[in-house]
Amino acid sequence: MTFVDAKAGNFVTCHIGDVVYITWGSDMAIGRINKLCSIDGECMAFVCIWTRLPQVNMFHDNGECYFVLLIDIVDTCIYKIERDVAYVVPPRGAVHDALVKKR
Repeated sequence: MTFVDAKAGNFVTCHIGDVVYITWGSDMAIGRINKLCSIDGECMAFVCIWTRLPQVNMFHDNGECYFVLLIDIVDTCIYKIERDVAYVVPPRGAVHDALVKKR
C-alpha cells in the first residue's frame, strides 16, 4: 500500500516531496521523500538521502535512495534549491540534539 501523507516520528505529518531530517544510524541525515508505503505492516518512507557538502547545512539534491522507518523521521525541513545545491534549515532542536550527543 502507498500513501500521499503519513505520521512520522514525533507525530510530524510528512508528505511525498518533503525534505526530512532522519535518524541515520548513530548520525543524522537529510533527504527527500519519494514514496510513503506500508510493507508487511511497517510504515516506511522511500527517501533519497542527500549528499552533505563541506559547507554547513548545504547538500547536493541527489544521492542513494533507501527505505526508512517512519519512526526514524525526526521532522520536516525548510529548504531552497539552487543549481543542484540545497540550502536546508534543520528543524528546531536538531542542532542542540547533535551537540549534546557529541559530549
